[in-house]
Amino acid sequence: MCKRRLLLPALILMIIFTLGSLAEASIGLKITIPSENDRKIAPHRDFLVMGTISRDVSVAASFDIRVVVSRADDDTTFRYLRSILINDTGVTSQEAVSTDYYMAASWSEKSADKLRAEPLPDLIYDPTSPDSFGNQNVKVAVTSDKFSALIFGGATSLDINGWETMSKLEEGNYRIVVSAMSGDYELASDDRELTVGVVEHKLLSRFSNGTPHWEKINEFARDKGCRIYIDNFPGNYWNGGNPYDYSYEIPARWRANDTWEYRAGHIHTILYNIDDVRCATQKVEIGYLADCGDISSDRVEFYRYDIGEPLLLVNGAQRDGKLVKLAKGDKLELVRAEIRGEGVESKENYFVEASQDVVEGMFFNEDISGGKINVNPGKTLSLYGVAVPIPASADIGTGADGAGNYNVRNYTQTVRYELKNGDTTLLSRDAKIALVRRYDGKAWDEYDSIYEFKHDFPISQEYRNSTLNMSLFALDKNGAVIPGTEESFDIHVGSSDSSGGCNAGWGGLLIAAAALSVIKLKRRR
Repeated sequence: MCKRRLLLPALILMIIFTLGSLAEASIGLKITIPSENDRKIAPHRDFLVMGTISRDVSVAASFDIRVVVSRADDDTTFRYLRSILINDTGVTSQEAVSTDYYMAASWSEKSADKLRAEPLPDLIYDPTSPDSFGNQNVKVAVTSDKFSALIFGGATSLDINGWETMSKLEEGNYRIVVSAMSGDYELASDDRELTVGVVEHKLLSRFSNGTPHWEKINEFARDKGCRIYIDNFPGNYWNGGNPYDYSYEIPARWRANDTWEYRAGHIHTILYNIDDVRCATQKVEIGYLADCGDISSDRVEFYRYDIGEPLLLVNGAQRDGKLVKLAKGDKLELVRAEIRGEGVESKENYFVEASQDVVEGMFFNEDISGGKINVNPGKTLSLYGVAVPIPASADIGTGADGAGNYNVRNYTQTVRYELKNGDTTLLSRDAKIALVRRYDGKAWDEYDSIYEFKHDFPISQEYRNSTLNMSLFALDKNGAVIPGTEESFDIHVGSSDSSGGCNAGWGGLLIAAAALSVIKLKRRR
């Protein structure tokens, strides 16, 4: 009897001491994803909950992370997740991390050791239960200072047992609560609201962080009230992304969730520097819109830079580019024309930002359409332009990886030119749409921008003192004419002994630059 009487107070003191130690550990949680920017997501979309953990290392404390997603209106629980196999240092045990996930991209920068040390929620399972890899409730990863959880909403069902019986993430308001738990005792928590519904205005563009283009599209998005998707999509953990500092991709998951956002709403599409090799803008979003037949719908608008670039040096001063909308049904627009002197090399379909040769005259769209191009014989006239993606739903491939990747096999590929002097045809030629930009001279930048071009036309001495007419239209990869691509403008050729290349409308603008690169142009498909 005496032993029992002593045992109960001792047990109570032990519990009090343990809870007191945990409380003294100053556990703190902060949700960072969904961020303030991405507090609204599309219905049925999977999403991530990520954040930071702060703990007083002077007191060792092991605890679980619990994630509850509930309906805000009636507190109905939508998802309940809790971390498993937390070791005595308070992080996910290495045994709970699968490092050979067959759905991971072959190009992921990963090693087994790194994945175990910084696990992703997708890879968590209970090794004592063969079916647990498909268990939604255990998809929580915990490190010394971070947590992450994968919340399935219905966009993907891959590797998830019993998926068909799970409820879908329908429209409405939700509340996310993340807690640090010791048994049933809550040590710390943080919460965040999430709205599920259609994002009415979203921006679709090639991202290039830290560039003038990145600054321009952010400014554009703020002015237009457009969403730029910044948070990690499930299955896409990029370098520098919160909370991981290496890349790991599950293409079938992140691409499916990405395209889910573009099933509805108004899409503002920036046609700048989009390639068909490594660019998700083309391989995922534009590919999806072409596949479903929405690329020419009223909910998709296309924009270009009025000067073709985010900024240019004009007459020794910087001129900022502005994003302007292409008229509905207009499938091709000329952006600018440049004039180079006799003997100065100009490489077709190449734009070199840092080392462009001396440009003697520069004309923009309003000048070209107004027939204000003035050029002297012996010069080279370079025409820059942009073409719009075309419907191609009958000619779309899913990609070699079979994981939500779209290969648009038919697109605007060629511009056909005809230069005339009255009724006499002086020149007829086809030129490919494939602009290559070189920002810093690195080979990494040598990819074709498949919606932009730069085509060169030497102005012969025999054209002097003439008014020529240039007409053009575009063809797709199959050689069919694309309606809405027709353009026509006049070129005024002066005498060989006058100061050529001046633009009456722009007062003889000059551009400061250096020599064009002669690196061989790499053709893509």
